[in-house]
Amino acid sequence: MSKEDTVIKIVLEDLIARYKEDIVAIYGIGSYFDEEIPSSWENNDIDIIVIVKSLKRFPKVDWTEIKFLKRKIEGKEVWIGFNSLEGYQTKDLFRSQSFSNYEWSILDIKYPKNSTLLYGKDIRDQLPNIKSLEFDFDDILARGLYHLDKSLGEKNQNVAKKEFSKAVFKIGFYTCIYFNKSFTDTRVLHIGQKIKETSEIVRKIEDLNGYFEETIVFRTTGYYITKYEKLREEFVIFLFSLLELGGLHKKMSTSELKDYFTSSYSGFPHLIHFLNKIYKSKISQKSRVKEISNDLDLQCINIIGTVKEVGKRHSFERADGSKGSFASFMVEDQSGIVRVVIWNDEIRKRLFQDENLTKNSTVEIINGYLTLGYKNKVEVHVGKYGNVVIHEIFSPTRKIKRDISKSKVITQLKMLDINETKVTRTPCHFCGLLCSPSTKRCPKCGEPLNSEI
Repeated sequence: MSKEDTVIKIVLEDLIARYKEDIVAIYGIGSYFDEEIPSSWENNDIDIIVIVKSLKRFPKVDWTEIKFLKRKIEGKEVWIGFNSLEGYQTKDLFRSQSFSNYEWSILDIKYPKNSTLLYGKDIRDQLPNIKSLEFDFDDILARGLYHLDKSLGEKNQNVAKKEFSKAVFKIGFYTCIYFNKSFTDTRVLHIGQKIKETSEIVRKIEDLNGYFEETIVFRTTGYYITKYEKLREEFVIFLFSLLELGGLHKKMSTSELKDYFTSSYSGFPHLIHFLNKIYKSKISQKSRVKEISNDLDLQCINIIGTVKEVGKRHSFERADGSKGSFASFMVEDQSGIVRVVIWNDEIRKRLFQDENLTKNSTVEIINGYLTLGYKNKVEVHVGKYGNVVIHEIFSPTRKIKRDISKSKVITQLKMLDINETKVTRTPCHFCGLLCSPSTKRCPKCGEPLNSEI
């Protein structure tokens, strides 16, 4: 925003002329007021917050008690929100005065890096200490999902693309404050930097980097690098997978996701439709398991099936004298049945104690490996780098940087030459590739290798 910004000048002159006696301060928030944003950034939305002594004299529409104005000036969409200084002191009062998230709004105004004082007295020191606040992650995530749902339902491609970029920005902010409780920056470029830093530690969100970079490119050039429809679909699947697997602030089954989408705002019908579409595609995929190509160039084993029998836990003594244990179950798909053995203590505890794996549960085995078991029968074992997920339905996993092997059907497992798949190589914890024990870094993704399973 330049000092000679005529749109801001028009807005301020109008507000001061009509409400001068009631106004305490006027702040500009969002990317329009961010001086670090590139000059080529598409910036047609202007958000202004007017802090007032009392809300009585300010306009309202018929369908809500919340006071706000929307104007279009010189091609800019201007949104003006009216909040009382008193409202910022308590969450309940603020929510009765504003559509915005309470904690997010305090971050916007309290820190000069996030907002610009346009008129009046600076009241930042009168706002609550952010350390005393607890973020409502359900609400903050829903604000990103709101734009994602709008994008899915929008017929105008330009509008849909912009709504998608807003969704990625807001979900990016949500991710930052969830994994970094002391994070206070609401500026887009700084959110992107924090996502990059966080993903180096929290690997499950690393794909968010790519989506965020795509939206930055779109806002500065008007184009997405990847085909937009594909990019958006992959992002939705990526997000659904994180939520269903418990990778974010809570774990939600498919039915819980539907309830969440239904209860948020006026509902997210397009996200619900997308969720139902995933369900149907996965049911269809399961009905075609025998048709999967006979690709035996195995790097890892991924299968989806139904638990037919749950075995007992067995204890043993390791060579170093320490105690260990394993558990097993039989899993079946439409082509056959195979024994799955769990060596990973954390997964075993989660499945058999916390989540209560039972007969007829639908499970996905991820990054398992093959070995000969009882009576020289092929078994799928899950060790340090594997996982087992109980699904109400199978949650799709986005495939971009990591090319994990195609899921195998059980009949294929039994046809394998087991000597080809004995785990005498080191599995890469990042992409699943089985590497030579003498290799220090994965030749596929470059990650350093740990000890064998």
